[in-house]
Amino acid sequence: INRLTVLYHKISFYNKSIFAVIVSGNSGSDSVAKQLIGALNINKGFRLPPNSIITETANDPGAIFKIPGIKSKARSFAENIMKNSFNHQIP
Repeated sequence: INRLTVLYHKISFYNKSIFAVIVSGNSGSDSVAKQLIGALNINKGFRLPPNSIITETANDPGAIFKIPGIKSKARSFAENIMKNSFNHQIP
């Protein structure tokens, strides 16, 4: 979040959309998402589209790939990014 805030002061976020993938080692990914939204809320000039944050819990390296339906969730998330990008159509 701090790095994004620094970047915000260097470039314009006008007409930008923010998306986040949060993988937590415990069930605290919703807290991280709330912190992200709260921190970004003070920096106006960008869009936080619907379903712009995906969260999962994975403790060990590679554990994310064992989550049931993760490939489908990742594909849907990527499609949402494409759908919400300016001037872009999903084929």
